[in-house]
Amino acid sequence: MKKILFLLLVMLLAFAGCSSVSNKQGKKAPEVPELAPLTSETQLKTSQEIAGKFAAALAASLKQKSFIPWSQAMPPGRKITEKMFLNMFSDFKLKYGDFVSLTEFGELDQGVVRDYLWKMRFMKPAAPPAKGVPHEILFWVRIYQENGKTPAIGGFGFKSF
Repeated sequence: MKKILFLLLVMLLAFAGCSSVSNKQGKKAPEVPELAPLTSETQLKTSQEIAGKFAAALAASLKQKSFIPWSQAMPPGRKITEKMFLNMFSDFKLKYGDFVSLTEFGELDQGVVRDYLWKMRFMKPAAPPAKGVPHEILFWVRIYQENGKTPAIGGFGFKSF
């Protein structure tokens, strides 16, 4: 009996503050944009062009060892700085070697967003007579569209398997 009462007390204390959350400062919660599926031929072409330019700018930045090409393709309100790019570039070089190429890999229809995929190829130098060790990673760009607006970049990332 004591165990049951103890468990009930613990559960009451655990869930006591979870029933509601108030906004103490009187601020409105941010509005969540209503997303529209990318379905028309024009929307798909535009979204593919946006993602393609972004990926090509990344490839140019990696080849030139310069943030400038990629920074010019960044969406408004970007959160990537030159220092972040240089750190990423150093990490890639250390883990994978020199950037070699970017090859379009495909796309994934996720309903209200579309992911465009590229294969990034790197070559890590090896001691002669070996030619080097290839490394490939996945680069993706996510495109979304708010109702009545132009498709835009919603995110991007890298995946090593």
